[in-house]
Amino acid sequence: KRLGIAALRSALDQLAEVGEVRKYGESRLDFAKRTSYPALVPLTEYHYDYAYGRGETVAKRFLQLREELHHQIANRHPLYLRLLGFLSPISWMRVR
Repeated sequence: KRLGIAALRSALDQLAEVGEVRKYGESRLDFAKRTSYPALVPLTEYHYDYAYGRGETVAKRFLQLREELHHQIANRHPLYLRLLGFLSPISWMRVR
């Protein structure tokens, strides 16, 4: 039931691990457009639709978009940077 929230939250956590976080006052959608990850904008829009009860939400689509974003992050950032972010105990605290 809360897959939409969990999918976007895990995406934002993973982005924070590689140093990409929202600026103060920046909306999630503006952040998605600024970071230029192709899967982040539809994931964010899909999350908004889910949160506000617009349209039909399908768990499979959330998971598909989340997986696409994971691959885009992996292709853009080297393994050592992703590992350092993953091991950091405070990277999740920078997520807004």
